[in-house]
Amino acid sequence: MGSKVVTPRGRNLYEFWGEMITDRIAEDLAASPGAKVVVNLASKEYFTAVHPDRLEATVVTPVFLDAKGDGDYKVVSFYAKRARGAMAGWIVRNRITAMSRLVDFDDLGYAYDPDRSTKLAPVFRRRNEP
Repeated sequence: MGSKVVTPRGRNLYEFWGEMITDRIAEDLAASPGAKVVVNLASKEYFTAVHPDRLEATVVTPVFLDAKGDGDYKVVSFYAKRARGAMAGWIVRNRITAMSRLVDFDDLGYAYDPDRSTKLAPVFRRRNEP
């Protein structure tokens, strides 16, 4: 997405794809029964190609934190990327349809942290990388 490309549809890949991605998500939401929720497991960079304000849905963006040597927890991009992919697979394999079930995710050693979580940003922490 960071590649430079100039076309009649946009000056970069975000402009090129942005409307189509948002429109497709909106179509899928309209065709889906139940609560309208998008679990955003894209990187911050890629999600900028989506216009969430145009979606009639709640956007939930999980956060994955890893323990650092000083005892604090931080997002480590390499591990967060793996965790996002693992959660996507977990959602599909387990046919998760209720947002309340997201807290059950425990792949790769991550565990839900209710104290750091919000409704729109559930936090998952782990002490050590696998």
